[in-house]
Amino acid sequence: MKILFLHGWHSVPGGVKPTYLKNHGHHVINPALDDDDFIAAVATAQAEFDQHQPQVVVGSSRGGAVAMNIHSGLAKLVLLCPAWKNWGTARTVKAGTVLLHSRADDVIPFADSEELATNSGAMLIEVGSDHRLADPDPLEMMLAMCELPSQGPHFGVRRPGHVYVERLAAYAVVFGAGGTVAVVRGPSGRYWLPGGGSLPGESGEQTIMREVREELAMGITIIERIGEATQFFHAADEDRHYRMRASFFLAQLADKLTTRAEHELCWLPLRQSRNAFYHECHVWAVDRATRHRERGNWA
Repeated sequence: MKILFLHGWHSVPGGVKPTYLKNHGHHVINPALDDDDFIAAVATAQAEFDQHQPQVVVGSSRGGAVAMNIHSGLAKLVLLCPAWKNWGTARTVKAGTVLLHSRADDVIPFADSEELATNSGAMLIEVGSDHRLADPDPLEMMLAMCELPSQGPHFGVRRPGHVYVERLAAYAVVFGAGGTVAVVRGPSGRYWLPGGGSLPGESGEQTIMREVREELAMGITIIERIGEATQFFHAADEDRHYRMRASFFLAQLADKLTTRAEHELCWLPLRQSRNAFYHECHVWAVDRATRHRERGNWA
């Protein structure tokens, strides 16, 4: 997992917390942030985020304030004693943000995180015995919150009396000209996003690249993760019930390949997509990507 770690005031890269994350197998981006110029610190953090597209942003103290003031797309925020009242203009955090804070913190009041959690609906976890949060308990909690998977929304109905087969899948949201989105149309006339079921050991990105190559005979470039959702459905042709856990990615189609496409690529107007998709979770993914693009988080 890629984690952008933003250090605190008068701290330096390579400290205890980013090293702990790195030692547990994560790719940690840990830039040096300007201590005197907050705007410059935010600019550095934003540049690193845009370049590396991490799944999680961890901000410690002043670094937490920096994290709150960058455009972090769909990345998860894990903020350690965030000094949001001391620096920056952000006064709320996005959904899914986790705050770690010690009630014994004598630098940033615990009440500041209580207020931020109340105003934003963020999860606040009391942990540690001081401001640094560098003891074993807060370090373990920081790691656990970074690795905690997104639950995501659920669609469809799980009907009692049926056995549901677990299925991992991945799909791409590709926007086109004139307010359209790329869809695959199969022989049945049903529409779905480019992608499909994952093979054993495949990542979501690998699934999409393989499926798009097979379905559309095209290459694809992954831009950013959109999120995850669960879909309950019945496959009539197999007479099997599935619990599909799908990952969604913003992407762009690349060059046409010389192989034969299995299905037809269509460009569906966004206004029609809500009623056209076979899976409700595809509607959710397109809506989620559209909202973030309109807010300027994505180009």
